[in-house]
Amino acid sequence: MDNATDAKNKIDGLSNLTPDQKSAAKAKIDQDADAAKKNVDNATDTDGVNKAQTDGSNNINNDTNAATSDDDKDGSKAAIDKAASDAKAKIDASDMPQADKDAKKKLVDDDAAKAKSNIDNDTTTNGVDQDKQAGIDKINGDTDDTPSDADKAKAKAAIDDAANDAKKKIDGLSDLTPDQKATAKAKIDTDASKAKKAVDDATTPTDMNKGTDDGNDAIKNDVKDAVKNDIDNNAKSATDKINGMDNLTPDQKKQAIDKINSDANNAKGAVDNSQSTDDATNAGTNGKKNVFDDTKDAGHQDINNAVQNGINKINGMSNLTPAEKQAAIDKLKADGQAASDNLDKSGSLSDITNSLITGDAKWKVDVKDNQTTNDSRDTNNAATPAAKVGAKATPVMTKLAALPHTAQAVMQSVRAQIMLALAAMLTLAATICTKLNKKEQ
Repeated sequence: MDNATDAKNKIDGLSNLTPDQKSAAKAKIDQDADAAKKNVDNATDTDGVNKAQTDGSNNINNDTNAATSDDDKDGSKAAIDKAASDAKAKIDASDMPQADKDAKKKLVDDDAAKAKSNIDNDTTTNGVDQDKQAGIDKINGDTDDTPSDADKAKAKAAIDDAANDAKKKIDGLSDLTPDQKATAKAKIDTDASKAKKAVDDATTPTDMNKGTDDGNDAIKNDVKDAVKNDIDNNAKSATDKINGMDNLTPDQKKQAIDKINSDANNAKGAVDNSQSTDDATNAGTNGKKNVFDDTKDAGHQDINNAVQNGINKINGMSNLTPAEKQAAIDKLKADGQAASDNLDKSGSLSDITNSLITGDAKWKVDVKDNQTTNDSRDTNNAATPAAKVGAKATPVMTKLAALPHTAQAVMQSVRAQIMLALAAMLTLAATICTKLNKKEQ
């Protein structure tokens, strides 16, 4: 058939087919031409001849179109490959970080593969052309180094999340004042806004990432500063508690306060070295616990001193019996132990102070009750000197009364003198007691 020759000439002119593809296409044309000629030879009438010729011509045209389509698809896929190669070369020549380059080139490869798949699956020349152009446009867009609006929105959302989390941590710092919390959170908001503006202004992924990272670092530092202020406030409160422990010696107070300051400084150093806001707040919590333990230790020392001072006072009460002193000392020790037990259960600095106040009140009552008993016995003894003189004189008078009558006359004068002397002694004793009582009062 004449059109078979034209068809094979057209196949030879398809530049994107390989020699093997061209040979296969021309062999298919020859096959369909031979089949058509055979059908013509076998036809028994004019209609049969015409139909055989028409079918043969159509088959040859289809063979040509198929080969042409393959040529178009191969050419289109080759164009996609070239666009991908050019795009990756452009990416490699840019100044973006290697991680960004690798991500961009992977995106190019993915888009190229998708475009070629679309070309292979299309059944029309127009469809193939459209698939080719869409793929090239997408690949060229992959080389654009400007962050997309979606990327920027995602980065800014991450900054907002970091800021909100940081402000929650600020609210959890129990030793900050309301003003300090408000100041810290305002600083976080300021740094978050600055970071989001940097993201909006970014023209490269590198700039956008730097804006995000700088913002997160600033927010983290804001939390660190707040945690360190919280530690300082806590240490100051603990120091005030130590200074209020009246039973500690000056040296004991100094040692306790020095320990508090040392633990607070160590905690602030740990905060400075922390890598996240969680690490910072954990370091602050650990530091405050150490300061709390320091204060509790000082409280135990205060209790021990108070009990010992009470024992010393009890031992100095000369009018108490040994048994009374021992009972009083046992009561002091029991109250001291109860105060220590309450101190161990303390959950805050205020609890420590309350335990000491309660214990101190009991010790004062213990000492006061025994002091009252001791002093009352001193008062009773102060009224007896005259009575003691009179008591000593009574036996003498009794013996005088028992002398024989004959001697009584002689002794009357002596008795009178003795009575005068006794009266003078009693008067003198009463005067001395009165003066002593006034001095004691």
